[in-house]
Parts: sequence; structure tokens; C-alpha cells
Amino acid sequence: AAQAAEAAARAAAERREREEAARAAEAEALAARRRAEETARAAELERQAAEAAAMARMSPAEWQAHRVAAMIAARGEHAVTLEVIKGELGVSEGTAVNRRQRALTLLASGGVPALSPGGQAA
Repeated sequence: AAQAAEAAARAAAERREREEAARAAEAEALAARRRAEETARAAELERQAAEAAAMARMSPAEWQAHRVAAMIAARGEHAVTLEVIKGELGVSEGTAVNRRQRALTLLASGGVPALSPGGQAA
């Protein structure tokens, strides 16, 4: 009887340890998710700040051309159609053509340094 009681006590202790370990793992996973979300938020804020600083240094037309160049660099030239440019910039077709041509020139000359933190090509 004493052995059975001891075995039951050991089993209960092991079960508690497993439950505590599971709770600790859940808490750790939650903390990791929160850190990842905070890192993503910080990166987005940095991107917005770099974008605002770049915009302050350029004319609206040049800013739009740089923005289109960044879109092309990120999505690929085939994905950034005139319709996409018109929609995202709110411009006419003629203006979209102009911005796309300027963006392609910018990309051919080495990228779009003004749109990324640290002055690297976007």
C-alpha cells in the first residue's frame, strides 16, 4: 500500500512538472510572438520615417518616380503596371507613363537610395 501511495505521489509530481513546463513553454512562445510583433512595428515606423525624410527632400514628381522605382524593385517590373501606378499614386495615364519611365531610369542608374534607411537601394 505504501509503495502504491509513493507511486501515485511520484506520478502526480511528474504530471505537475509536465504541466508547469507546458505553461512555461506557452508563456515563452507568447513573449516571442510579442517581440516579433514589436520588431515588425518598429521596422514599419522606420520605413515610414525614411519615406517621410526622402519625400521632404524631393519634388512631388521626383518622389512619385522614386516610389514607383521602389515598387518595381519590390514587386517586379511586370507587376507594376500603369493601372497599378495610376491607382497607387492617383495620377493620370500620361503621368503614370512619365513616372514609370523615370523610375526605370533611376533603377538602371543604381537604385533608389532615398527610399530606404541608411541610403541603400530599396
